[in-house]
Amino acid sequence: MNEPERRLGAYEPKSFWQERALRLGPRSVGYVQWSEEDLRRHTDAIRSRMFRHLRAQPIAPGQALLDFGCGTGHFAFRLAEVGFRVTGVDIAPAMLRLARLRRARPNPRSMDRARTTAQDPLPVSVCVQLRPVKNPHFVLVDSRPGLPFRSATFDVLWTHAVLEHVPDADFERVVAELVRVLVPGGLAVLCENTFRHHRRTSELGHVVFRSEEEYRTAFPGVRVVDRILVEGQRHSLFVGRLSQRTGLRPPGQKRVPR
Repeated sequence: MNEPERRLGAYEPKSFWQERALRLGPRSVGYVQWSEEDLRRHTDAIRSRMFRHLRAQPIAPGQALLDFGCGTGHFAFRLAEVGFRVTGVDIAPAMLRLARLRRARPNPRSMDRARTTAQDPLPVSVCVQLRPVKNPHFVLVDSRPGLPFRSATFDVLWTHAVLEHVPDADFERVVAELVRVLVPGGLAVLCENTFRHHRRTSELGHVVFRSEEEYRTAFPGVRVVDRILVEGQRHSLFVGRLSQRTGLRPPGQKRVPR
């Protein structure tokens, strides 16, 4: 952790990630000590493992996917390349500006269709019907009100290292909104920090160390399909089709003692 991060004070998600994007630019996601090459290597490795587990899922071409907490758009563009209609949302305007700059200046490392399909294998139903890449749609959302989408808008929920940054006070409300905008029985692909820390949160408060059981309870139907070690901390990959009801109580409803 570097000195500027120590001075950020109490964690408030929107201001934290906005300031970080303004200060670090494309390096604003991932661990602060990583170089751009480290970030690319780690995110590519994680993406490959997440995509690998999508192969077992029956996915029709052109399905609507919500990239929740899309940041600078690294995953959003790759998901669009393999045929999803991607909507990326984030609470930090500076993050979305970086994502849109990525769209304006395509990465020279972008692969052609054949190489993308070979490296990021998806079900045949998707791979054989790839269409020309359509850019992701990026939407700025507020950290408090609900998501600006109708219920059952998306077929797939994708989130990587985002829910771990949602404070406990907001977690149930955020989960309820994600379940609301996903179609009944929709597919969820989540990769989150489940490191067994002696503290509930990181020193800055920007990481909440939830257990695998907490995520399975929040998203009934997902199961742990992989575990990834990043900087000595375990990240669990959850995949599954959600039941229609979240395992959490509705916002504002008190827990009934048993």
